[in-house]
Amino acid sequence: MRRLSAFLLCVLLLSGCTAAPAPAAETAEAPAPIPEETTGVTLTIGRKLALPVTEDGIRAYYQSLDGFDRYVLGIREENGDFLVWSAAMPYTDTGEAPDEDTRFDWIFGETGYCYALLEGRYTMDEVLFAGQGSITLNAADEQSGPITISAGLDRSLINTDTGEPVPQQNGLYCAAEVRASPREIPLQDITILTLPGNSTAASLEAVYPGADSLELVFDTSEQAAFPQLQICYNESLGQLSLTCLETDLRCTVSGSNLYMKDIRAEHRDTYTTVTCFLGTALPEESWMHSAHANAIQVETAFLPGYDWSKGVLRLTFRPFMG
Repeated sequence: MRRLSAFLLCVLLLSGCTAAPAPAAETAEAPAPIPEETTGVTLTIGRKLALPVTEDGIRAYYQSLDGFDRYVLGIREENGDFLVWSAAMPYTDTGEAPDEDTRFDWIFGETGYCYALLEGRYTMDEVLFAGQGSITLNAADEQSGPITISAGLDRSLINTDTGEPVPQQNGLYCAAEVRASPREIPLQDITILTLPGNSTAASLEAVYPGADSLELVFDTSEQAAFPQLQICYNESLGQLSLTCLETDLRCTVSGSNLYMKDIRAEHRDTYTTVTCFLGTALPEESWMHSAHANAIQVETAFLPGYDWSKGVLRLTFRPFMG
């Protein structure tokens, strides 16, 4: 399972610094069924590598006991700085992505300062952007669906040109901030999008069209896992289909919204399919383009107060922006 890890790294200590207890991550006063964004803060002190910073020097330092005792899986140079992807030792490189948490660090080539950015089951291939102490990547979380993750140094506390930190009174530097949001997926890119789930039987209890969204409520029989879902889009028919495997249909489905002309559901054998009719052509009048969906965001969450037996899958439609 992939997970976003807002972790506490107080092992990266400068000589003579003493780590203070890390403050707890912020939590919302009341849990929302599907949070739009989660934020975590990493507390760390920038460690300095010897100058000049080179790829060979980075690999040697990381694998040394005086360094991080980590195996470098990949290094990406960006305008004289370095994004380093590593795994904890001992590690045997098999040439495949490790089945364990890895870590992304940012090293400033000018000063040698090194900061941790993100930890979790992510790979270098998922990185979309890297620069000035920040990265953005796409990932597929088994619980929340496809997400976009951004991690970066706090510019008010770290000089993102050189890596020079601004000292805090407790001797720590608030370095990396991590944000996760649902990934926007163009409909034209969707042939079959599979969301991993549980093979245990579930049931579709309700379908709620919103102004720009569609929510499916599942009874997961206290399995704390959604059924496996397959999302398909037929551009010629303008149909978006959601097939829920091992799922009974226990509700009447109808309705429409700004982007859906109609919605239907049917149960066959051991699966239930929900079909959204979105229309086949972009409206001729440009002022109507905002009512034509060309992308979706997918989110999943469990409803509070139901002992993990009620789960919600939300599709949010995004308009044509041309």
